[in-house]
Order: sequence, then C-alpha cells, then structure tokens
Amino acid sequence: AALPWSNIAPPFILSAMVRNLIRMRGTYDEIMRHRDISAEFGCAEDAASFVPAAHIALVAPEPEHGLLWRRKLGLELPHRLDVLTKSQALSDVSTLKTAPDAFVISASLAGESDGLRLVSELRSRVHTRNAIIVVIHDRDRPHDGAMALDLGADAILNCGFDATELAVRLKTLLARKRELDALRKRFDHNLSLAVQDPLTGLHNRRYAQSYLNRLEQEALTNGQPYAIMVLDLDHFKSINDRFGHGVGDQVLIEVANRLRDNLRAFDLLARFGGEEFMVALPDVSQKDVIAMAERLRRAIGDQPIYVAEATFPIAVTVSVGVAVWGDQPNDARSAHELTQAADQALYASKSDGRNVVTFGRSAA
Repeated sequence: AALPWSNIAPPFILSAMVRNLIRMRGTYDEIMRHRDISAEFGCAEDAASFVPAAHIALVAPEPEHGLLWRRKLGLELPHRLDVLTKSQALSDVSTLKTAPDAFVISASLAGESDGLRLVSELRSRVHTRNAIIVVIHDRDRPHDGAMALDLGADAILNCGFDATELAVRLKTLLARKRELDALRKRFDHNLSLAVQDPLTGLHNRRYAQSYLNRLEQEALTNGQPYAIMVLDLDHFKSINDRFGHGVGDQVLIEVANRLRDNLRAFDLLARFGGEEFMVALPDVSQKDVIAMAERLRRAIGDQPIYVAEATFPIAVTVSVGVAVWGDQPNDARSAHELTQAADQALYASKSDGRNVVTFGRSAA
C-alpha cells in the first residue's frame, strides 16, 4: 500500500530528502565523535540552561511579502525576525556577530531559482555554513524543492508560506543547531591546548589516537570502512640544516595548510611529530582512497614552498603509506594494526625512491 505522504511528494523529492538526511546524519555522527573524545579528556560541560532568542532572516520575493511573513511568524515564535533582500543576506553575514541562526528563503526571488543560488552561496561561506536554511517553493515547481535539499537546505515548504508549519520546523531545527553549536564550541575552545599541535594548529597524536579508536569501534560494529595514511616529508632534515629551524617551521605550516585544503571537512588530519603527518578517512571506498592519496602527494610536491626568510622557493615532496580497513575478507584489524600497516607502506615508499604512494598488504 502507498504511504500517506507518497501522494504529496513526488519520488525525486523523497530521494532528495533521503540524501539530505544521510548528509545530516554524517555531520551529526562527526560531532558526536568529538563530544565523546571531549568527555575522555575531562572537558565535557553541562548544557546551558538559558536558551537565547534566535535570529531568523526572512528573504521573500517582495518587501511586502517579507513584512507579512514577519507578522505571521512573529505570532508563532519569540525570536528576532528580520526581512532581508538577497544582497543584504549576503553582505550582512561578514562576521559571526551578525550572521543569522536561520534563513527562510523563497526559491524564486528576483528571478526563477534565484533563491536556490542564495542557498548555495550561504552554504559556501564560513559564517553561514552551519546556519539553518528553510526554502519555500511553489507546488507547481517541485524540482526547486529537490534542488534546494541537494544544495544544502535543511527543510522545504512546498505549499507556500505557512507560519504554523514553518514555526514547528524551525523549533526542531533550532534545538538541534543549538546542540551542535555547543558541541563545536566546547571542542574548539576547551580542547585546543590538549589536542592541537601548537605550530600547525592540527590535531596531535593524543587526539588522533582517540579518533582512531572511534573509527575502529564503528568499523567492527557496523562494517564502516576507513583508511589511514601516514605521510612523511622527504629529506626534511636537510631543509633545517640548510635554512634553519625557523624556515623549517614555515615549511611545516604550509604543508599542513595544503593537506587541510585537500581533505573533507570531517577527515582527520594530525601532526604525529617532527615532519610526520597522519590522515584518517572515515567511510571511504578504496577507489576514493587511491585518488585522495595521490592528490595529497601532488598538493605538496607539485608546487615549491615560498618562505620569506629563504632567497628562493623550496622544493618539498612527501612519501605516503596507506592502509585500508575492509580491503580483506572478515577484516578484524585494530586501528593500531592498521596504523602499523600504513607505517610499513611508508617505509616501502621511502625505499622506492620517495615522493610516491604505497598501499599496505591486501590493498589493490
């Protein structure tokens, strides 16, 4: 028998909703890993009892529509409601102090699908990346709803503006956002000294070990594959000997930045000590790991590093060792054993002439 809501939402809308839920679950799982690790380090805090009013931006097709939205929604929610144009929504979020907690956006603003472009812009900006986005679209343009979800909207309303339904959606989404924001803040501020490398700002070995323990548990419980990479700069001692440790530190910082820029937001990047780095990739296929390892190698070696204290750019390369959990039947290796396999692969890369990627035994 058909489900009740199957007559309301066409299949492609339901597919977009499922993709959106999968993406949201991935983000939530990552934050939960951070929460559990924070507790291990004794840095967890009680949730705040005071809940401040939220800031919600309303981006409607016309100013009078926005004013009507604000009046109706104001009867449902005790939050700050501001009517903004598309340009204001983008220009007024340059700092965290002015970035709204949530955006309610019409899919069609100055032109058709103009609101969808705004969704994409907001999701790509640092200060609004984690904001709630609800898109209102016309029933006769259902593809706008599917596109909005794929671009990162948290929810859609396909029957026009309905203050009661919108208020219910926002209450739930705001509660979840407060929880995730609190966990991010707790992690960023309370653990920074304990788990960050002071030179590069990356996670350190202590944090990486706890993170790997979480991945190991998920792999053994749910069969979720993951990969570990160990990267070591080639001939780094000669850079310190020739240019001094100050230049060597600047090289390490640039290497860290390049690695970070070429990883997903939820991948682990840690400095393991000296010139050695570790990368952990949750929920990846072996094909993805192969491409990622080569991309990281090229990100370091393809362009020399410019340091102000040096008179010419410094060529730097990196050797990479990789091990993938799940690349053999009934894989029961621990994270420690997988790390050892990646280390052995790294030694093979060094022996093979450096600046290469080597996969551990059992990887294709």
